[in-house]
Amino acid sequence: MKQTRMAAVLALAAALAVNTTQAGAAEAAEPVPLLLPDPDTAHQVLSETPTVQAALAAREAARARGEALDTGPYEFELDAVGQRRDVRHEGDYNEWEAGISRRLRLPGKAALDRELGALGNDAAELGIADAFHGAALELLDGWFGWLDAASAVAAAASARDRLAEERAAVDKRLARGDAARIDLDLADSALAGAEAALAEARTAAAETSAALGARYPTLALPAAPPPIPEPEAPAMDAAALAAQIVARSHEIGIAEARYQQSMKRAQRGERDRRPDPALGIRTLSERGGDETAVGLTFNIPIGGRYRAAEARALAADAGAAGAELDAVRRQVVAGSRSVTARMQGSLAAWQAARRAAEAADTHAARARRGYQLGETDLFSLLAAERTAQDARRAEIAARIAAHRAIARVRVDAHEMWAYHHGHEEDGAAADEHRHGQ
Repeated sequence: MKQTRMAAVLALAAALAVNTTQAGAAEAAEPVPLLLPDPDTAHQVLSETPTVQAALAAREAARARGEALDTGPYEFELDAVGQRRDVRHEGDYNEWEAGISRRLRLPGKAALDRELGALGNDAAELGIADAFHGAALELLDGWFGWLDAASAVAAAASARDRLAEERAAVDKRLARGDAARIDLDLADSALAGAEAALAEARTAAAETSAALGARYPTLALPAAPPPIPEPEAPAMDAAALAAQIVARSHEIGIAEARYQQSMKRAQRGERDRRPDPALGIRTLSERGGDETAVGLTFNIPIGGRYRAAEARALAADAGAAGAELDAVRRQVVAGSRSVTARMQGSLAAWQAARRAAEAADTHAARARRGYQLGETDLFSLLAAERTAQDARRAEIAARIAAHRAIARVRVDAHEMWAYHHGHEEDGAAADEHRHGQ
């Protein structure tokens, strides 16, 4: 069992590597930012997640069920009876009878069963893609959570270093007699607060890293957060991206497959109102072999209220599956509009945060210059520095949030970290060829 699962992992990983090459044109149109794991690493990590492994196992189960449906539920039945009969005034006789029979599916039922098996396989294949997509969203959230925490450490360290420089400058001015002792106390207080904030940020980053490492054991985190470039909106507009998300939705595909399955089951239930007959051969031996017989047997159940009620129940299930399909489609449409709106809003928020950070930096630089010239007191300088630090941290957080929103849209649109079913066999063959070389 473990070897089978490991083979499935290797096959899927190879398939995803092949898919990465085949999907290169789509991903080359909008390069994956450097702050994200590279596609090969992401696909390998995602292929090993428990949800994807469970979906792979579910596909194997669906294939087995499809094979069972194709074969049919009926098997040969053998029955035999042996007895010893005592006939008065004649004697005792050894007698026996035996028969073999098999129930036969009526025309049309086998075809429906095969269609049900094929639909089950399709739904299971889509289930793998949907599990991969869900795992990609979880990895995306975890990665950006780590990136945000790691960036907070970098920002807190920068703030601490700036205040350490300010404290050293105040100490020198105090030695020259250009500053009061209270200024040094104020600088010490600000520096201690910055060190406390840095320790808190490091703790939060360590917790995030530990959680991410536990969830994805093979995902190697860089020692320091990568540079965070300015986010750029995708080439496609929001409406086109939302439409692409809906068109490529695995959730809708699964709901559609389940609806088709329920329709086929309803048709099968209607056919089952006419029971399948059983055909067999029977032979017997009586009076110690003096009398023998061979014959054909035929029996058929008489359908009644049970079969009619079961057919009605399956038809009602089909109606419910149709309503569920409509609900899933509406949910996906709403979600596509939500994530694209969040992307647009995040970009606008980042632009505003950038302007605020630039203005706060300008104000802090002027306050620093004014303090050097004796035109501004230390309290005003520290207040300006704190405002600039907060604004810069807010800009970094907004920049990361914008990248996260853009990446979320790309994952939902299956332009990044996407699984394309049907390539596992090709991927396994490619992997075997590479090992052979």
